[in-house]
Amino acid sequence: MRLVHRIASTLASSSARWSVVLFDCAVLRSDWLGGSVACNSFTPSCLELFKTTGTVVVMETVTDAALADTLRAAGLKVTEPRVAVLSALTDIPHSDADTIFGAVLPTLPGTSLQAVYGVLAALTTAGLLRKIEPAGSSALYERRIGDNHHHLVCTECGAVRDVDCVVGHAPCLTPSEAGGFTVHTAEVNFWGLCPDCQEQATSSAHTSSTHKGDIVTEPTRTQAGAPIASDEHSLTTGPDGITALHDRFLVEKLASFNRERVPERNPHAKGGGAFGEFVVTEDVSKYTKAAVFQPGAKSETILRFSSVAGEQGSPDTWRDVRGFALRFYSTEGNYDIVGNNTPVFFLRDAMKFPDFIHSQKRLGDSGLRNGDMQWDFWTLSPESAHQVTYLMGDRGLSKSWRHVNGYGSHTYQWINAEGERFWIQYHFTSRQGVELMEAADAERIAGEDADYYRRDLFDSIAAGDFPTWDVSVQIMPYEEAKTYRFNPFDLTKTWSHKDYPLIPVGHFTLNRNPESFFAQIEQAAFSPSNMVPGTDISPDKMLMARVFSYADAQRNRIGANYNQLPVNQPHASESRNYQHEGAMNYKIGDAAARTYAPNSYGGPAAQPELAGEGGWASDGELLRAAATLHSEDDDFGQAGTLYRDVFSDESKARFIETLTGQGRSITVPEILERFYWYWGSVDAELGATLRKTVPGNDETANEEADPVGVGPAN
Repeated sequence: MRLVHRIASTLASSSARWSVVLFDCAVLRSDWLGGSVACNSFTPSCLELFKTTGTVVVMETVTDAALADTLRAAGLKVTEPRVAVLSALTDIPHSDADTIFGAVLPTLPGTSLQAVYGVLAALTTAGLLRKIEPAGSSALYERRIGDNHHHLVCTECGAVRDVDCVVGHAPCLTPSEAGGFTVHTAEVNFWGLCPDCQEQATSSAHTSSTHKGDIVTEPTRTQAGAPIASDEHSLTTGPDGITALHDRFLVEKLASFNRERVPERNPHAKGGGAFGEFVVTEDVSKYTKAAVFQPGAKSETILRFSSVAGEQGSPDTWRDVRGFALRFYSTEGNYDIVGNNTPVFFLRDAMKFPDFIHSQKRLGDSGLRNGDMQWDFWTLSPESAHQVTYLMGDRGLSKSWRHVNGYGSHTYQWINAEGERFWIQYHFTSRQGVELMEAADAERIAGEDADYYRRDLFDSIAAGDFPTWDVSVQIMPYEEAKTYRFNPFDLTKTWSHKDYPLIPVGHFTLNRNPESFFAQIEQAAFSPSNMVPGTDISPDKMLMARVFSYADAQRNRIGANYNQLPVNQPHASESRNYQHEGAMNYKIGDAAARTYAPNSYGGPAAQPELAGEGGWASDGELLRAAATLHSEDDDFGQAGTLYRDVFSDESKARFIETLTGQGRSITVPEILERFYWYWGSVDAELGATLRKTVPGNDETANEEADPVGVGPAN
């Protein structure tokens, strides 16, 4: 229960009367007319003062019961967060979500900023709040509704001032009543510039700027201050050629990104894993000469599962893509396939990868994740639609790590003993089945056991319940890649199983837990650059950049000699080269041996016939461009097929509920409109459905959805 001043002007208040209030009361200010403010020093003399100055003060108590009645009258369920938000806005009108969050946190310590966003959306839709959206700042909210008042809103700094209306509609404001504002447009609100911003606009000038709609952006520059050619495309020999190592900004951007976090991985920080054995049960020797894939071959393996967005302490059961990093300790060296539990990814060019991860991380000011930020990036990057459809579907919440499939995701290359080349994609199919976790269970478990997946895997193996995955590949003849209906090197696309059916190879079983989680799992350093003879990469632009970036990230995270750690050493082969010394070197060899090549002292020498490298024909100008489009390439087609033809009716219902929650967490109208466009492009009926469900008042498991990687209810 609180004591408040509720102030309602009985006449069109003049500047003189405002100044009396300002002079005689330290609590109330002129811009609070028509609002309310908590006061701990209300006295009879205050009441008398305001009566004499033409302003009526009503002393009242605001109770939770009254707010509950307000909610019921609007047809809403009474919940503690809704009561708390209404209470906060009674005391502090014209507040943004951050301010309201700070006001309700003492009474609701378990709430989140995104939960507050969800409540604000529901109350606004129900007509209990008014939303003010100043350009360049966060949306503001107030409880003052239904009377004739407008707002003066500065389009630059977002300052808001209440304006009483004596006409009943805009425009109704004379220049003398504008308080120094320059009014540009008059709708429900008056949009213009406040005096401070007018002065700043007069004295400032923008140079070398690019206009994107109403937003002015400065050119992107390197760390050395030079402008760059592209934020989206790396430098390649032709649209489908090799990525150039001298793409200075790409290398700078990835190297900087690799060093943003110390010492946990960035991303995929939270994870777990185990060791096992891979057994080849079929004959694929006509496609590859790699020893690891020859009939009857057995290899030690290690598999690390992970989440993408969360930090080390984040709950396992947040909605997210699951990393699936697999290493074969083969007789020809370590072979790493670093993929996910989905066959595609959000991007097709590594130039945008740091930006994507930044959009999934935290705001610099609040340290909080932000749904607007995530959807801003996704809806401006339509190539993400296929992966986001997977993410928002059942695969975003898995029963356990044991119940996910794994994929190499990229297109790789196999080379046989005769030198023939084939394009391939890896599939790892869980014999435990692919099972989902309901959102309510995921939310409950996130609070009860943040390490649920990690514990499940460890306990299962300890109990002798060893999980197994079948290994199979899709194989495309080398020449067919040139004319296939989809670009086969586009990481956002899959190959049709009708066109290229799965070919079985073998299976692997996880049967041994780590002896030291830190030494064997945390320090396990995977990289797509770990290849063996008979395997190679492809013109996939993401893969070419990952070959550089992953090893570089490990050197930064663990150290220059990370491959000397037991978990990263070759177990069935050996390391032999001229690299030496450096930080944390502990490999002791013949100190008198020469450390250069060529030499005359019998040191190791390259043997090309053993390496068995692949490759592809590439010729073209060095340029920055999207990959070549094939006949059926677009950003939304495969996502629509996944939704319409693969999802069951139950999966579609869960998918719509998830997206409804996501839409309700978006606070920027422009981004929300792009959200509708994005999903309408995936499927027109889906987009139309979301336009109905997102603004609705119905309660779902996702009403107060957190961004991806934050909470399970999205």
